[in-house]
Amino acid sequence: MKKKRILIIEDEKEPAEDIMKFLRPGGEYEFFWEQDAEQGALTMRRELPDLIILDIIMQTPKAGKDFLRVKATDPRTEDIPVIIYSRVANENFDESISQGAKWVVSKSEGLNRLRGYVIAALDQNKNSSPDHGRNKKIAYNPVTRELRVGEMVHSISLTRNQSKLLEYLSDHYGEVCTRIDLAMHVYDARHDKNLESIDATIRRLRVQISEYVGGDAVRAISGVGYMLKMPGT
Repeated sequence: MKKKRILIIEDEKEPAEDIMKFLRPGGEYEFFWEQDAEQGALTMRRELPDLIILDIIMQTPKAGKDFLRVKATDPRTEDIPVIIYSRVANENFDESISQGAKWVVSKSEGLNRLRGYVIAALDQNKNSSPDHGRNKKIAYNPVTRELRVGEMVHSISLTRNQSKLLEYLSDHYGEVCTRIDLAMHVYDARHDKNLESIDATIRRLRVQISEYVGGDAVRAISGVGYMLKMPGT
C-alpha cells in the first residue's frame, strides 16, 4: 500500500520529531520536515504531500499565514488539507480556515488528539474524488423521514436530535464530521455538555438504523467525531 506523505512545517526540532515518532510506528506515513514557511512552500510544491501539519506561529508571527496564502494561490496545492498544530489556542483562526486549514489542534491537547485529526483529514481527502457523491449508499430525507440504503427505502421514526444528526451525517456521507460540527448543527452550540449529548444521541441512533443498515454504519473516529458509511466499505 502506498504510504501517505505528510509535510510538517515546524520551526522547533523537538515537536517535529515527536510528531514523526508518534505517527511512524504503523509505517503508513512518509514525512518531510521543514523549519520555515518559505522552505515549506518549496517542498509542498515539489512533493505535493497528502497532508500538511503547520505550526501557524513560528519565528515570525505572519509566517504560517503567509504560507497558507501561497498554498491557496496554486491550483496544484490549494486542496491539500492542512492541520494547524500550535501552542496558541485562543487565536482567531477564521482567516486560516478560509485559506484551507481544515482543523486546529492546540499542542496542549497532545499527540493523541493530533493523530485523530491526521486520520480524519487523510480519510476525508481520500473520499473527495469527483464521483464520490454519486457513490453515496446511505441517504436520509428529514422531511419524509425516509432512509435510503442502496436501492431500498425505509420509513424510520427518529427524535428531533437523531433526525438532525442523521441529516448532517448523510449530507456529509463518507466524510469525518467533528463532534463540534455536529453539536453546532443540532444545538447551535459547542459546550462540553452538548458534546456529551452528541455521543449519547449517536449511540441511540445506531440502534435505530441498525435494522436497516446492519453493522456499524456510524463510525467513531477516535478523538475527532463520526462518519456515516456503509459497513464493509
